[in-house]
Amino acid sequence: LEFLASNATDIGLYAFVVFSVASFAQLLVGVLVDKYPLKLVFGAVAVLQVVFFCLMIPLSGWAALVASIGFMLAVFGQIPINDVLVGRLASSEWRSRAFALRYLVTFSVMASAVPLIAWIHSRWGFSVLFQFLASVAFLILLVVLFLPSLQVPKTTPTT
Repeated sequence: LEFLASNATDIGLYAFVVFSVASFAQLLVGVLVDKYPLKLVFGAVAVLQVVFFCLMIPLSGWAALVASIGFMLAVFGQIPINDVLVGRLASSEWRSRAFALRYLVTFSVMASAVPLIAWIHSRWGFSVLFQFLASVAFLILLVVLFLPSLQVPKTTPTT
């Protein structure tokens, strides 16, 4: 993306656009998990992550920017799925502990992400980074296949 952004302000603007567009995936996926089986929605999101991370491997410039919107849509779309999984699978007695553990793991992974990305990029470049991310996304897809099937909760209209 060197020719698209020559300074930190331009990079920040592109990141803002990508993240802003991708944030709408949380709303869409939230609606989908209320209408369709969670395993189906999670599987679709996991497939999209694999596809877009694989697409990103050879790209640069505008094509990379467009593909980054695609994979961030899938990444942001997974956020409500994680919360719904905890909400539906954990009993009420354990739910707060499960959410606490989920956030502990999330923040630990986030803290290690930037140094890991810098390390991979400095040694092998972005192609290997996206190969790594595609591999992790594929592992997530495999795990999704073994999730229990959870039915869409029945809602009753309030009168």
